[in-house]
Amino acid sequence: MGRPSSDPQSWTDDQLAEAIKSSSNWVSVMRELGFGERSSSAGAIRIVRRRADELRLVKTTTFSTKDGWAVGVGRHPDTHAKKAGHRVAYDPDVIDLFFIIDGDLTMYLIPSRAIAGRVGLTLRTYRKYIVGNAAGLLCASGDAVPPTAVTSEMIVSAESERTSA
Repeated sequence: MGRPSSDPQSWTDDQLAEAIKSSSNWVSVMRELGFGERSSSAGAIRIVRRRADELRLVKTTTFSTKDGWAVGVGRHPDTHAKKAGHRVAYDPDVIDLFFIIDGDLTMYLIPSRAIAGRVGLTLRTYRKYIVGNAAGLLCASGDAVPPTAVTSEMIVSAESERTSA
């Protein structure tokens, strides 16, 4: 594949598709597209990911709406019923927590009881469950942002807030 520049207008959809096929992470995709030192830039990755999402080059259930990032958390009732729009909520006795990364790479750890049977969420209403940002996970090893630790005390605290609300 030829080396396009980091200007978003300089790489084609075909080059993006090829970069995604030959890469194992977003920083590698960015390098393939010629972003160089900006390969780990969260803003640049967001732009490229958004285009990949528009082209359906990657599987995701997170999408942008006028109200912010939204995510589908429902499941098909059985493996053979894949009808569009037919989803059911996960049983909170089976699933304890949902780990979600939105399009801005914000990470959420949401207790299933906080979701209360919903199959779709607008993530701005779950801000208190933010546990960090995944942009640091996409950086080269020397540039990585220290990860945010999630402790059992934080989960217990989140559960206490939920029950007192």
